[in-house]
Amino acid sequence: MSRSYSRGHRSSRKNANKENDPMMATALTSFVRREFIERKKSSMSRKRPLIEREPDCSAFPFLGYQVNLPYGIQPYTTQKKMIVKILMGLNRKENVMIESPTGSGKTLGLLSSTCEWLCKHKQRYSESVYSCPQHGENAGAYDVSMQSIGDVLKEKTNESQALNSDKKPEASSSGIDEFGDESRDIFDDSPVEEPDILTKAIAQFDEDQNATFSKFMASQVDEIESLNKTVNDSSIQQPACTCEPRVRVYYASRTHRQIAQVVKEFSRLVYGHRLRHTILGSREQLCVNEGVRASHDMTSRCKELLTNENGVGCSFREKLKANFPQSSPKAAARMREEVSITAPKVWDVEDLREALTSDHRSGMCPYFTATRLLTVDSDIIFCPFSYLIDPIIRESSDVHLKNSVVILDEAHNVEDFCREAASFQFTDREAVNSCHSVAEKCMEIDVAIKHMSKEQAQTEEVFAMESSTVAQARDQLNRLGEYQKNLNIMHRYLSAMHSWILDISNSVRQNCENSEQTQRQSQRGGIFNAWGASQASTQWDSGKRFSNTKHFADLYASLERHQLLLIEEKLAETIKGSFAGVVKTTVTGDEAQGENQDFLLSKFKPSSEAIVFMEKMLHFQAFFLLEGCRAAYRLNIAMEEENSDGFATQKGYMEQVGGKKDQAGFLSTRNLMGIKVPEKPRVLDGWKATIGLWCMSPSLAFQGAFSTTRSVVLASGTLTPSESFEAELGIPFQHKLEGEQVVPEEQIFASGPTGHQLVATYNNTSGENSIFAQEIARICLSISERTPGGVLCFFPSYRLMTSVTGVMDRMGLMNKLRDVKAVFSEPRRSSELGPVMEEFNGTVRNPKKYSPRCTGAIMFAVFRGKVSEGIDFTDELARCVISIGIPFPNTKDDQVLEKKKFNDERKTKCPSDVTSISGDAWYTIQAYRALNQALGRCLRHRNDWGAIVLVDQRLSHQLSPEAPNKISRWIRKCLRGYGNYGQFERELTNFMRERETLMSGCPDE
Repeated sequence: MSRSYSRGHRSSRKNANKENDPMMATALTSFVRREFIERKKSSMSRKRPLIEREPDCSAFPFLGYQVNLPYGIQPYTTQKKMIVKILMGLNRKENVMIESPTGSGKTLGLLSSTCEWLCKHKQRYSESVYSCPQHGENAGAYDVSMQSIGDVLKEKTNESQALNSDKKPEASSSGIDEFGDESRDIFDDSPVEEPDILTKAIAQFDEDQNATFSKFMASQVDEIESLNKTVNDSSIQQPACTCEPRVRVYYASRTHRQIAQVVKEFSRLVYGHRLRHTILGSREQLCVNEGVRASHDMTSRCKELLTNENGVGCSFREKLKANFPQSSPKAAARMREEVSITAPKVWDVEDLREALTSDHRSGMCPYFTATRLLTVDSDIIFCPFSYLIDPIIRESSDVHLKNSVVILDEAHNVEDFCREAASFQFTDREAVNSCHSVAEKCMEIDVAIKHMSKEQAQTEEVFAMESSTVAQARDQLNRLGEYQKNLNIMHRYLSAMHSWILDISNSVRQNCENSEQTQRQSQRGGIFNAWGASQASTQWDSGKRFSNTKHFADLYASLERHQLLLIEEKLAETIKGSFAGVVKTTVTGDEAQGENQDFLLSKFKPSSEAIVFMEKMLHFQAFFLLEGCRAAYRLNIAMEEENSDGFATQKGYMEQVGGKKDQAGFLSTRNLMGIKVPEKPRVLDGWKATIGLWCMSPSLAFQGAFSTTRSVVLASGTLTPSESFEAELGIPFQHKLEGEQVVPEEQIFASGPTGHQLVATYNNTSGENSIFAQEIARICLSISERTPGGVLCFFPSYRLMTSVTGVMDRMGLMNKLRDVKAVFSEPRRSSELGPVMEEFNGTVRNPKKYSPRCTGAIMFAVFRGKVSEGIDFTDELARCVISIGIPFPNTKDDQVLEKKKFNDERKTKCPSDVTSISGDAWYTIQAYRALNQALGRCLRHRNDWGAIVLVDQRLSHQLSPEAPNKISRWIRKCLRGYGNYGQFERELTNFMRERETLMSGCPDE
């Protein structure tokens, strides 16, 4: 008799008994009623996901794709061209460059075309997997031939059992079904009682079945061995995989504010309901732990909590791990359902924070949700540039760029961003602190190992050698020994870096020492005359800075002299392997490997500063040692007084933790274990030494990030002049578009030179009462009197801006200006800009609150500042933009000079290379790109209107149709010149009056 028969018979019998037992029936009915009531209450209290309908849309055909745009929107000509260019580039795995003026629907065009292509690609991906000979429906024959021996045994076993099952007696139809044991009544929890005769029958059946299976196994040995030989036969070739690669989209912009605007546009599209998304952000944007947010270094504080051996941890992170373990394949999908309970389908950072800290699911970490959990299944990921371009941030984030489509929006500054990402900076204070931290941990772990070795010897005397206690102690000791080895190697390398910094800083240090000697002589009266004393005092109060820049050959020689170059493969593996061994134990939460930390080893972790210090050097060498890339680097050594910005000289690390000089004069401290750790010297007390490893070629970082992507799309409202992108970034852009302005020409007043022969060079603008500054002051007043709403006036530098406003004060023009406009100036600190902008906007929208005659406000700002990029001055917030001069980069900046030299050297070395540009060409391109970016501030949509005034005689050549394309095409088409200033004033007055009259009949879009 089979087991299934016995269970089915028993189940049938008990069911019959229940039906005949009225007490059992009553109890069952009562139980079901209670269960129903409880489930009803639960369903009533449970929150359900928000039901959100897809936005209405209109489909437009492009190259075989049905691109969906929000309902009622008719794409502009520039948008149509943009969509076609992008679809062509994605289909052909080529790169795209789009310049589309603000207001022309750039963001919607980028999102709609890319998302439609991605939806179609996902369909092709599924179809390709289905038809793939390796992974699809036709993979069966090959899979059978490649089964393991265990699979064959399992298959043969099932065949034998199927044969034996024919000999079993048929089960009674009264209670047997295909679920076997599960056919037993679900409410019956009584123990199973089997009769003796049934037990004997089952035992006899098992014995017969085992004997049959043994005979079967013996007969199958030859067949299995033959199959094994077939599997290992090299003549059998695995069929090629024909699956399409999985593609995801990374949409990056410069700032989190711009990302928020892009996500808002994404929510208007139906693709927001068809594609999964997430947003990569820093802990500053996403962390909700108040203890972490109160720290000056949130990243370090977060990691400290996650590795805390006392079990404090982060409750938000722990709740996330408990409810949505990342190892679960459906964790991301369940989290999306959880978020959708309170957040919209297309959520932003604020929505996610609120959803995960609401009453329904209180206290889960938005940071790890967005940047780790939801990246697993996301189709499109929004993030700032740094997450893709910066190698350190990219490697510490869940970013996978292979086969991806990358959109870099607002990419006009991407060259500068790439140069900065491949450049690295070290200070002597970092070197001292890092060496001290690692040395301290080396000493501590040495003491711990000696202590544990004694304990182990005592343990082995008490317990048997094979006991688990002894084995565990040995294992801990071995891991500590391996970690100690890694720490010692890291300490030796950091010590070599410290020596290198002292060595290369010698020449600049001599200048600092001479300066101090001169200062002391001046204070003693050794150089005592009215002029000299005054000069020395001013220089000292304002701080001194000395620097020296060296060629890449000097950099290479200095690194080689201190044995820091990781050229030899064995040395590189040793250094990198040891560092990885340390980091694996110290970094938690950001990687899957940090889920199960060894808290014993984490007690000996170096500081985050030491980890970053070492990491920067390793990343630098990854670039520097690439073939043909060494020449792209320059070594800059700079020293400046630590109180040069008016702050008190900072104490060294050892002084901060209570270190004191010993009898030999060396500064040292004792840590918690009582270990005395000497501090390495700084370059010069009272001076901060900074070592800059400057990258002159943005192509290193750009190609390092995007060499394996499917396509890269560069987009901005102002890419002109665009000829430098291919040369500087090192990749071709096969599809380019310079879009048209959607604002009609009659709504744009663009003036070149205004009749004044003004040239904003340094010589012309120097002096407190220069003629140039006086003329600019009069022009600003004249334009402000004729322009309603807001006026933006951009200067090449803070120096010139301060000079002009000072002249206006002395000439009495500032009071006249304040009669018609509230006056604001862009602050140097970006943290102070928010309140200024809030007051500026409020004054423009309600000018009478400022004064009865006030018509708006004027903002004095600088090119390349916050005001000139990334702030939306819609409608009356900017009715006029005044551009003073041409914003060439500072010629006294060491990096600018070195960049020009680098480009000239490369151009001289390869004169036939048409893609390379000279130093002067690069210098000019940087100036005009910043100019174009500022000029686009006042026209933000189709019905907007405003005036653009260029004040510099050097721009007169842009009035010619044959002029080089330095200013954006849409501005060149509208640009007009005037023979005298009176004519300019009349035309500007007429334009403003006409637009104000028509303004009420032109609703905003």
